[in-house]
Amino acid sequence: MHAFLAALPPLFGRLLLAALFLWSGWAKLMHPAGTASRIAGRGLPLARPGALAAGFLELALGALLVLGFKTRPAAAIAIVFVAGATWIVHWPGAMAGDASQLVQVMKNGAVAGGLLLLVAHGPGPASLERS
Repeated sequence: MHAFLAALPPLFGRLLLAALFLWSGWAKLMHPAGTASRIAGRGLPLARPGALAAGFLELALGALLVLGFKTRPAAAIAIVFVAGATWIVHWPGAMAGDASQLVQVMKNGAVAGGLLLLVAHGPGPASLERS
C-alpha cells in the first residue's frame, strides 16, 4: 500500500477519537454549571472545579490526539478518564435498566477500545511522533 494511504486510517482514527474529547471538553468549559450540577448530583465534592478540570483535561487529551504527540500516554489517561466517567455517570442507570445509559456504557467501551489500539500501536506515521 502506498505510504500516504497507509497513513490515513490511524490519522482519521485519532481525529475521530479526538473530536469527542474536544467537543465534550469545550462544552464543559462553556457551560460548567450544567456539568457541575451533574457531578454534584452524584454526590461528589468540588463539583465546579471538577467540571472545569475535566473540561481542560479533555481539551488537552483531544489536542494531543489530533497532533499525534505523546499519543500513548494521552490515550492511556483518556482510557482512565472514560472508565471513571462511565462508572460514575452511566453505569448506575444502565444497571437500573435504562437502555439509553446502557448504550452510553457500550459506546464508551468502544471509545476505550479505540484508545487501547493507540496505546498498543501508537499514532501512525501522520503524527508529530513516530510509532
